[in-house]
Amino acid sequence: MRRRLIVKSFPGISVNAVNRQIWAALTAIMILKRLQIISKLNWSFSNLINLLRLNISTYNDIYRWINERRYAM
Repeated sequence: MRRRLIVKSFPGISVNAVNRQIWAALTAIMILKRLQIISKLNWSFSNLINLLRLNISTYNDIYRWINERRYAM
């Protein structure tokens, strides 16, 4: 887990704030990994994250988006 979850700094300094931030990051990783698994295309994890970051402010059906070939790299 240490290798995957590289955290340089935390906005909150209390133990509770740090725990919440770690759990939020782990939850996001699990959701993205699930999207990668259910996708019909062979997405790499980094490509999925980058394209999701670019399209986060648009309204798209996520299941259709991860399965359309025009978005795949």
